[in-house]
Amino acid sequence: MILRKRIKGYTKDALARMFEYSWPGNVRELENAIEYSANVCPDSLINANYLPDRIIKHVTALQPSQPQKVYNLSQI
Repeated sequence: MILRKRIKGYTKDALARMFEYSWPGNVRELENAIEYSANVCPDSLINANYLPDRIIKHVTALQPSQPQKVYNLSQI
């Protein structure tokens, strides 16, 4: 449980955006993005809307073609 929340994971779209981002700050920037999204997301499933703005603006908009799949944190 993170921050007294039960975060189950990220949607396929959110993960795709995170994979496309170049992560110039390396692991520290990734850790900050995960912490940020867990803080601002009111749900147990984090979608792309809750990623930091720098990731959303950097990555071109991806349109999910199928229903969102749930990924738990151990699958990331």
